[in-house]
Amino acid sequence: MKNASNILKAIIIASLLLILLIFSFQNLDAVSVDFFNLKSKEIPFFIILIGVLAVGILIGYLIGLISGSKISKRKLDKLNIKANERIAEAEEKSVKLTQEIKIAATSKLPTTETK
Repeated sequence: MKNASNILKAIIIASLLLILLIFSFQNLDAVSVDFFNLKSKEIPFFIILIGVLAVGILIGYLIGLISGSKISKRKLDKLNIKANERIAEAEEKSVKLTQEIKIAATSKLPTTETK
């Protein structure tokens, strides 16, 4: 199943790269970009588009890292709570068993009878 998933991912990536390649060859015209008071040299349109795509992917990746770390922190907190509950239960059982052992030991002590 994992192998089929990897093949599907490879097909999707190859398709997207092919579309990007076709788009690049059809948009070789040079354009200039104005951002606030900054003006760029004339650059082929597809380079600008690929740059914007790369920035978008980077932003999406960083947002994913941030939200993923929040989810992981929540999961870790839940696991810590469960672990602490189990530790408390184990300590209670340990105390009870210790008491039972003491009671059993004192009740089974041989009595010394003097003759």
